[in-house]
Amino acid sequence: MISKILKYIIDYYFLIFAIQSITLIRFGISCKLDTLFLLSSLIVGFRSFKKNRSNFESILLILITFYLLLSWLLFNRDVSYLNVIVRTTIVPMLFFFIGKNSIEENIPMLHNMKYVFVAICIIALYLYFMPPSWYTLWKISNMPDYVYSLSSSFYQEYFRLSGFWNYPYFISYGCCLFFIYFLYNIKMHNSLYFIISIFIVILSALLAMQRVALAFMMLYFVFYHFSIFQNKNKIVEKKYLLRFDLFLLILLSISITYILSIISLDTIDYITNKFIEKDNSNLISERWGMFSNIQTNFIGLFGDGIGSHGRDAKVIVSDCQYLSIYYELGLIGCCFYGILAIGVFKRILKTGKLLFVESSVVLFYFISMIGANPLNSPDLHTPIFWYCVGRLYNGNLINIKAKNIIRTT
Repeated sequence: MISKILKYIIDYYFLIFAIQSITLIRFGISCKLDTLFLLSSLIVGFRSFKKNRSNFESILLILITFYLLLSWLLFNRDVSYLNVIVRTTIVPMLFFFIGKNSIEENIPMLHNMKYVFVAICIIALYLYFMPPSWYTLWKISNMPDYVYSLSSSFYQEYFRLSGFWNYPYFISYGCCLFFIYFLYNIKMHNSLYFIISIFIVILSALLAMQRVALAFMMLYFVFYHFSIFQNKNKIVEKKYLLRFDLFLLILLSISITYILSIISLDTIDYITNKFIEKDNSNLISERWGMFSNIQTNFIGLFGDGIGSHGRDAKVIVSDCQYLSIYYELGLIGCCFYGILAIGVFKRILKTGKLLFVESSVVLFYFISMIGANPLNSPDLHTPIFWYCVGRLYNGNLINIKAKNIIRTT
């Protein structure tokens, strides 16, 4: 009974964190559901770890965990930051072992939360277009001080669609994950709900304005269509997919036309600059500049220590997971994570057709690491990433799917 309750808490990930944010912002009540989720993850994760602690990838994750703690001990020693490391980095890694023991047909945190997340998006859209006074006051009261002294574009940046979170990462990354899930399963469910859900998710992602999420959604959309249309045997799927594309195009065209007619010219200019003109060239030059600095900022074997180049760092702020690992954990950390990444890519090449959703989710996170730090950012749904990595190593699940006993997700 207790095991089922703990599993429900984990599987209802999006509902847990939505309730926590809503009650805190609307009623000022801190219900500590994140702590409940943390404790449940620890218990279920350790139980799963006991079943898979002797294989190479498990040993590698143990070494990474000990190395993170050693880095903290040698360079940081701030007890409050140790709590941050455990909550945002180490506990999510336990989901690797949970995924490695799961033989469920779908990814539970997506499959069980498909109605909940669409509801979150609908509420977020309402708050974006018709914000109540209490919501506007909350957004303004939580606005960082530096925004007040900067240009109006920073106000536009801050007031992107974000729902009950300060920034749009929770929504945008969630939209990408559910877009992967909905689009892949649409051929099996063939329901109006899935079509409407994809439309709501795309619209929410557009207004959240996270380029990496939108770019991957476009790539996934194209690749998924290519995988269907290059198969001569999928005649029914092709016809349905064409009808779906037409219906989705009509919905998006009507919605975007209406939105452009009601938003301000400043907002239109901001969107244009962000997606088409200045910001894209600046983004590329900034990313290239970060990587080019490696030659002049050689770190060494152990790096500068975990947390030394985070958002509150005084030296270099690396908004890139790969550079964060290099600067903070040094060459040893790069070796550990590099070996893990190579192994994961091999599993994707081997099991990608059987675990298409899991492989797509993992690839999305690998791409997003160029411009974000998803391995230690709580709003980027890191547990789902590690869960999918674990499923790629799940031999029982792969054998079951290979034998077509259960459908692929």
